[in-house]
Amino acid sequence: MDLFTTEINGWDSWGKLYQTISTFEPLIKSIFVKEKLPFTKIEHCTPGTNAVFKVGDYVIKIFAPKESGIDSTPEQ
Repeated sequence: MDLFTTEINGWDSWGKLYQTISTFEPLIKSIFVKEKLPFTKIEHCTPGTNAVFKVGDYVIKIFAPKESGIDSTPEQ
């Protein structure tokens, strides 16, 4: 099952979607199930350059893959 299906091809496309909860919800839910963490409402965090969301007591940070033309390695 594809948990993330939106095409990313550089900073412009990433900038339009990295704070869109509906885009990342399937991926976030999958991570919480896999890690056996309680899943609740997904909320926004202060925007930066990565997809960062709050779920209950947890903050989840999702990096764009290098294949997208975005290299966020220095931020990790």
